[in-house]
Amino acid sequence: MRRTPVARVRVRLAELGRCPMGLMIGGALVFDQHTHLRHDMAPALGRPVPPTDADRMRAVLT
Repeated sequence: MRRTPVARVRVRLAELGRCPMGLMIGGALVFDQHTHLRHDMAPALGRPVPPTDADRMRAVLT
């Protein structure tokens, strides 16, 4: 999808604004993995929260 014209279509994300379709799938996977691993999974398993770094945080925020 990222290599098609659909990637440039901006879709509404409720009160968050609009996001290009080309960023939705990859961005959602990175954000979900980062968020759930740190805030849901690690505490539920009694494990320490994994560290993050500038590269991962840049991907999550993008």
